Amino acid sequence: MRLAWFLVVLLCDIVEVTSVTKVCSKNVLFTHDIVRIFEKDAKSSQNRYRKETSIHFNVGLKETVCFKVIDENKNEKIYYLGFHEAQSIFTYKNSYDFAVAAPNVTCVCDCPGLEDHCSPNRDSCEADGRGEDGTCYNFYTDNEVSDGCGLFAPMGNAAICCSVAFGAYKKQRYTAFEVSTPITRGSFELTVEEVNSNTPPLTKSFSADLDKGGKIFITDATIAFETPGKIIPIPDGWYFGRKESSEVMTNVKINALNEWDINKLGWLKFDPQNELKYIPTQVKPVFGAEAVNCKENRVKVSFNSDYSHREIEEAKRLDEYYASTVLTVKREDAKRDMSVAFRQFERMKVMLTFPGENDVVQHYSQPAFDGFDGKALLDKHSNRVLNITIFNVTKAKPVLY
Repeated sequence: MRLAWFLVVLLCDIVEVTSVTKVCSKNVLFTHDIVRIFEKDAKSSQNRYRKETSIHFNVGLKETVCFKVIDENKNEKIYYLGFHEAQSIFTYKNSYDFAVAAPNVTCVCDCPGLEDHCSPNRDSCEADGRGEDGTCYNFYTDNEVSDGCGLFAPMGNAAICCSVAFGAYKKQRYTAFEVSTPITRGSFELTVEEVNSNTPPLTKSFSADLDKGGKIFITDATIAFETPGKIIPIPDGWYFGRKESSEVMTNVKINALNEWDINKLGWLKFDPQNELKYIPTQVKPVFGAEAVNCKENRVKVSFNSDYSHREIEEAKRLDEYYASTVLTVKREDAKRDMSVAFRQFERMKVMLTFPGENDVVQHYSQPAFDGFDGKALLDKHSNRVLNITIFNVTKAKPVLY
């Protein structure tokens, strides 16, 4: 697995807080050591060495790691480092608006030997006043049984011509968008509390690029994070949602920007002028009409597209479909991006370096509770998630180790 370092801003503009109430994690593989570093003095050119204290631990998502540092002058500080959120930001590569098709069909059936209403050259859309917006499809067939045509039935087959107009089902508009490799960021908080001092604790919230590398500098220490590298919570590809909403849906086939497959969502697209457009040749294989009683102009029609004139029942919310990895999802079309918060994330190795020789004591909490219950969830990909509810939790008591 590739390891990466990430770079964040200096911890400046620290905000004052009045008290520190943290639940400190215990299972963090906590160690520390004293290191001697030899270097050459710039003025005297003499070799000298200095001491540094290095603290090593790992931190998981939603965890806070706490420890006390006692310097050579017996000054004591407690440090609280929390990893609060990991979030991937996906930028749209392509997008378009579309509608689920609601066909509106009008047909005429011609008996053989009577008036010739239908012909291969008839523009039924224009004849029905539907041809102006470009969403009407002309259908013609002359291979129908002449049921109901009486004495004229033996003279040949009946002909059917139809105009098929497409509108937006329930007048609903959708947005489809394509995403690929995201930028993943983490949200952290560092609080420093001086023991036996009237100085208020200091805290700083900051974010970090979890895909890259670097260090964090504070007034008396350096923090370095070792991340697990690129982690992507969902696959690249196309997703969709209702226009002007934040929802993200998946589990359906979606046409690409220049694709017009009638058995996928998005074959009935809105053009830049907000008019619905489609490829007429795609309609021919899925539309059919047959005479029930041609003389009475009773015609049975069928439109066998996978996504037309109905709700998109197969669609699933993204956070439910990938429940084991995704906590929340939010899309913002104005920014052309989608944010996905992780439900779980790889633990990160952390190293803090302090000047001098310091004593270090891990600080963790031991909460108490009356009981709990749990629910095991299984998503579509057979990933298992265990949700646990804890009852009557008492205030966590700090313990030094």
